[in-house]
Amino acid sequence: MYIAGLQTLRVSFPEEAPGVLSSCPANWQDVSYIWTKTKSLDPILFTDQRTGRTFVSQLDSVVPPASPVLIGLNSFMAYSDDDGATWTPAQINPPDASYDHQTVGAGPYPASLSALSNSVNKGDAVYYCAQAGVTAFCSRSDDGGLNFGRAMPIYNSATDGCGGIHGHVKVAPDGTVYVPNRGCNSVQSVAVSEKCPGTARFERSANVDCKCAAGNS
Repeated sequence: MYIAGLQTLRVSFPEEAPGVLSSCPANWQDVSYIWTKTKSLDPILFTDQRTGRTFVSQLDSVVPPASPVLIGLNSFMAYSDDDGATWTPAQINPPDASYDHQTVGAGPYPASLSALSNSVNKGDAVYYCAQAGVTAFCSRSDDGGLNFGRAMPIYNSATDGCGGIHGHVKVAPDGTVYVPNRGCNSVQSVAVSEKCPGTARFERSANVDCKCAAGNS
């Protein structure tokens, strides 16, 4: 699966035999969903390798002061379990109170929250993170990306010295959630949640980075 602006594309590669790629050109099919092919400031596609579910998120916002921030209306998202043949519309905007540079990720729950794993979410939590200026927020979905809980800040400039433009959320095999930042007090940094997420904390590393643990409900 591949995204280019408002187009969501499924790419298949012909095979001469099982596992042997052909020299024929790849087959590109437009499988865009109506909700995610209309408008975007920031196109994002993520496929959960554990479940095979693909998420497309399109940012429906204009960064202020060009226009007011559209809280509650700043992201259109949908997901597919069959490589774009059919789509399920997700929550029209995860309640993150932010308007820029969204990112979607997914992965297993940590051991302390393993009871949340079920057939609906296929054993994985889905995370939506974004920023509002220099403060970033993350929210979690426990139903496979259909709905998201209340978002919590993972860092801000006042207490953590972090600037805007974070990286993409990633989930480790043990359920730890990471969101990198290019600089907190001029040091490459990463927000870390070990409890999916748990109580917020902030630490500094003497050599490589500083770590901010994300909080969420």
